[in-house]
Amino acid sequence: KFRSSPLSRPLAGWNGSHPARARVRAMMCCSALSPEAVRLLATGRSRKAAVEEVGDPPSAFASCVASCCCIELRNRGTVADWMMSPMADVPPSLFRRLCFCQCSPQERTESHIDMIPQLKGLAGVTIQSGDHSTAGSLQTLRWGDYDEETRSLQMKVFGGHSICNSYGGASGQWSEPVSGTWCFLMNLGRLGNYTYRFDFSEDFQQADIAITLNALPCIPCLPAWCSLPSRCVKYDMVQTEGKKDGTAWERRSSACGGELKPTYILYTVVTADGDEGPYYSKLAEAPAQVMMTK
Repeated sequence: KFRSSPLSRPLAGWNGSHPARARVRAMMCCSALSPEAVRLLATGRSRKAAVEEVGDPPSAFASCVASCCCIELRNRGTVADWMMSPMADVPPSLFRRLCFCQCSPQERTESHIDMIPQLKGLAGVTIQSGDHSTAGSLQTLRWGDYDEETRSLQMKVFGGHSICNSYGGASGQWSEPVSGTWCFLMNLGRLGNYTYRFDFSEDFQQADIAITLNALPCIPCLPAWCSLPSRCVKYDMVQTEGKKDGTAWERRSSACGGELKPTYILYTVVTADGDEGPYYSKLAEAPAQVMMTK
């Protein structure tokens, strides 16, 4: 027998004029929230409370694995604190000490793209909204190496070595869900200086995305020297219709020379100033607990 979900059954005392029902209808018309977030709103809690809901803590095993891999577990509700901070006084992890010979704190390199009105949304915290494999990931382009002449921005997704180039202090600017697989991939990525390069158009409405990496991760001091050919995989992003502030982008992908197709939408949930962004409620789509490199 099938049982209806508790969320599908009317709550006691609800009628057409009940204020809680009106709140839920209003919020669901503006954005899609998870069932947990809708339930919080139904009880009168704010969208901020819905986003900052801690959820079930990770298991002791998952916490142990993350700690051994020098990965931090963070609450999505405090993302503005740990992703937007320059980390100027945070000591390096054992991983960075042993693999990158970094024995003192290293401040993140600011890209200054918040000075470009059309890209300011990317200088805040964005979320990948969709049903793809990395849905719910949080990231920021506030930190990176931006070239004004070529309108190109390079960011080390999970961090990496800084001896062979001037761009360092890149840990903790891209989150992934709590999983042993991602613990391995995040550390492999920073050993190989896994890097995204964004080449923006003149009007900053579109950007081609190229992937470069060091194909010899056993020598982590090498820069990202190997690029994936665009005829194999190609990525880009365009600002959604009517947007000119960088707060909503359609990410498109293609493989084997095929046509670019939409993959997900990138929404700004926290502004470059650390305030709630225009799509703050979308933050509820991220896992309550996420992982970041340290």
